[in-house]
Amino acid sequence: MSFTVDDLDDLVAKASTELGLGHPDVLALLPIDLQYSTVVDQSLDPFSPEYFAQQLELYAEIAGRPLHQESGELHPVDVDALARHPNALGVGDVAFISDHLRSLSTMVSVACLRPHARVLDMGAGHGLASEVFATCGCEVHAVDIDPGSTELGLRRARERGLPIERSMLNYDDVATLPVGGFDAAFFFQSLHHCLQPWRLIGDLAGKLSDDAVIAFTGEPMQTHWWRHWGLRLDTESLYVARRYGWFESGWSHEFIRECFARNGFELRIFVIGGESGREIGVAARVPARLEPVVERARVLGLPELGRPGHELVGFLSEIGLRTVESVMATRPGHTGGYLCFGPYKPARAGRYVAEIRCEHVDGGSDTVLFDIASRQGMQVHLAQRLTVRTGDSRSFRFEFRLPTDAVDIELRLRVNDGGQWTCTEPTLVRSGS
Repeated sequence: MSFTVDDLDDLVAKASTELGLGHPDVLALLPIDLQYSTVVDQSLDPFSPEYFAQQLELYAEIAGRPLHQESGELHPVDVDALARHPNALGVGDVAFISDHLRSLSTMVSVACLRPHARVLDMGAGHGLASEVFATCGCEVHAVDIDPGSTELGLRRARERGLPIERSMLNYDDVATLPVGGFDAAFFFQSLHHCLQPWRLIGDLAGKLSDDAVIAFTGEPMQTHWWRHWGLRLDTESLYVARRYGWFESGWSHEFIRECFARNGFELRIFVIGGESGREIGVAARVPARLEPVVERARVLGLPELGRPGHELVGFLSEIGLRTVESVMATRPGHTGGYLCFGPYKPARAGRYVAEIRCEHVDGGSDTVLFDIASRQGMQVHLAQRLTVRTGDSRSFRFEFRLPTDAVDIELRLRVNDGGQWTCTEPTLVRSGS
């Protein structure tokens, strides 16, 4: 579906009503192929000022305003109401909040901190993560740009007797923090708001102890739109950029690894355990500091994403959003991995029909593995080898039965070598009980 920047106001108008982003009338506007005029040259060095300037120009076109995070990253906060609520977000959805709490506590557990560790909560927002860290025994210093969220976080901490301090700062000003020697810096759904993560990591390094860690979860890993990094072009990201002015970026695994490596950190990524079952990343400057991290992740059953020169463990999720029509499963020089389409949602027991269309673009084997799994990939319900000659494309249709209800059904394509493949988004339809 072709979708232009001029259509974004219609998206905002419909999604801002009682319909909401998930309503079918809004999903009908799904911008699979956003048309914009900004020229973004992906052959440029992704760390270069030229590439950064192009992404800022694209932001201005999408948001309809120049970037100004001091005003564009804010949102209204009812401090009095939220101060009294059981959780800082004011949300009563048990499944939603429990997943947040689980992923935050898992990240803290994997970080292997000492008792009474001093930690930074970066992009703290309303303060939910800060409260989790404090409850786990940490002394917390939260950083956020929003004055309303800052007031709320301080008030809740004071009324609950939690060891939480806050500084109202933009990420660009982290180097001005008057304190240092922290044992960890945590990001929860917040690092992607940083304009240049490689610079923020460098600034954070000066505020951390030598054996500290930087950890994150709830961050958007993607290569759907950009080879290295850039603005996310899914419906929700476009909506919040156009309506509020939020800066919503995403990166490849290789790019974010390099952001840490440029500042002397080694990043390890665990492919499940984080927010909504996604990744948890933990980085450290001292290699020995990561040994207990990896062991703790193993005990918790969190597989590690393969590092350069290492065998791929678990699966590599390159996709999962309905906004993508087709992508390459692997890129030249990669040994392969899973291309996970989701929908990562509950599916009732019964008979199903799955359809997928694959194109073998270039190189490698003519065969890929297509399967349907649940329980985070541990239970496979259907597995078929698909054969497509180089330069050809084929459609495939499979029927199978799901014997029991599944909470996280996945449709996956695995490329086992360095070949290049594309595939249209698969469909899964329940055909009977």
